[in-house]
Amino acid sequence: MFVTAQDLAEAQALQEANMPDVCEIRFHDRIEFTDGVEATVQGDVAVTYQGTPSIPCRIGVAGGDIAGVRIDTVGEQRIPTRTVVVTVPASVAGVVPDTMLVKVTVARDSQLTGRRLPIVGAAGSSFPTARRLVCLSPEG
Repeated sequence: MFVTAQDLAEAQALQEANMPDVCEIRFHDRIEFTDGVEATVQGDVAVTYQGTPSIPCRIGVAGGDIAGVRIDTVGEQRIPTRTVVVTVPASVAGVVPDTMLVKVTVARDSQLTGRRLPIVGAAGSSFPTARRLVCLSPEG
């Protein structure tokens, strides 16, 4: 079966219609020192969608091979994280894993609002109805 450009556009529109959340894709935060005082500065917007930093998205816990909780050690602290997949429109391009994060600005599940999810991978597809970003989320 041959998939036409119209078929793909319709599938992409269907995916986007089912993205109830709003995210931003930003560079990682950085630490700055001013007069000996340390401050965390939010990373700049890295990717925009239709000229705005607000990107429709859908957030879900990953299944299959990338599912499960992993325990990372940062300094002397063990931090459990879970893999989540953030789905964004297929036209969102330029995402660079390990240098960017997803900031959830509005979520249907209020516990997700405000979360900052480091991007560790961007899944590709031969039928690109949406772009799937593999992220880590602290457990809790």
